[in-house]
Amino acid sequence: MPLEIKELYIRVTVNAPENQAPASRPTTLLAATRDGSAEAEKQAIIAECVEQVAQIFQAKQER
Repeated sequence: MPLEIKELYIRVTVNAPENQAPASRPTTLLAATRDGSAEAEKQAIIAECVEQVAQIFQAKQER
């Protein structure tokens, strides 16, 4: 007998724990913060996320 999954919840933690060693953290955002391009990088990430969410909503409406 097949099993149908109607909802699936996935939980992800994006931020590294505070007690993690600084050497093991990604340095790209830290470097961007130092040279002043962090705001531009944030805006680019936000724009990409908004675009992907819009595509997901559009795909769901087409079903």
